[in-house]
Amino acid sequence: MAARRRPKIRGFLAAELGWNVAEPNEEASEANLELRREGIYNFLQIPWNIEPLMWFGYLVCVDTFIHHVTLLPLRFMMAVFSVVRWRPLSPLQRQDLTKGVLILLVVYLLHKLDMSQAYHNVRNQSVMKLYVVFNVLESFDKLCTSFGHDILESLYSSTRRTRRWRGGSLPDFFIALVYIILHTLVLFYQARSLRPDPLLRSHTISRRSAAPAVAGGRSQRGNQLAQ
Repeated sequence: MAARRRPKIRGFLAAELGWNVAEPNEEASEANLELRREGIYNFLQIPWNIEPLMWFGYLVCVDTFIHHVTLLPLRFMMAVFSVVRWRPLSPLQRQDLTKGVLILLVVYLLHKLDMSQAYHNVRNQSVMKLYVVFNVLESFDKLCTSFGHDILESLYSSTRRTRRWRGGSLPDFFIALVYIILHTLVLFYQARSLRPDPLLRSHTISRRSAAPAVAGGRSQRGNQLAQ
């Protein structure tokens, strides 16, 4: 076994001073440097690229909203008409029918809830409690968003073709119904804990500003009666 060559102080000093040092692997060093340089310039381009990305996200949301408000009701009515006429439904019509029934059921069930009582329950809390509640609701919102996408995709997939795994269209439908109701309630409570009602706030301010005037009027009236 060959003995290991011990480093000498002369070689160490020569390396520190840049004398008689072997050249490193230039290709590997250049590739690593290019990756770092690319990361730096990508980071510097974020302010110029984030605004178009946000506008693209807004346009996608508007497109989805317009689709559900305009085209989806027409497609849902056409699917209902096919069911009434005992015509076979295409996979796309079954998906539209499922979406329409799901939206109608969610609106009907949420209409039965007492939203005013929920609103007053939220507004009666202190500021610290509202802060904690809002953070918890924000976490639940992110969890529901990531988990709900898979639920809805599974439901739409089961309406388009037969499932080979456990469950089917009906279990997926009830799971999606429960998910949408819970997510809607989370968003409602989150909006109520973040933004107070302007009418309630103006009414509270007017009452607080009118209270000193009323008290002053009562004191003047008492002084007149005493005299």
